[in-house]
Amino acid sequence: MASAIFQQYRDHYGIGASDMSEGCGNIYANDGTLVATVSYNGRVWHPQGELLQESITASAPDECGDCK
Repeated sequence: MASAIFQQYRDHYGIGASDMSEGCGNIYANDGTLVATVSYNGRVWHPQGELLQESITASAPDECGDCK
């Protein structure tokens, strides 16, 4: 879900890869712990670099639900 939401936001506001600053795309737990990062291409990464999820796009409704 984070991938789809991030990509919708990015596309809606026309954000380019060079517009993303350090920490953009970070996902934090309620206690402030960094739990993942969504990269510009929509991939979700563990803080230590392990790929957690491939990009989910609006063109894949079976994976994304109503993220059009």
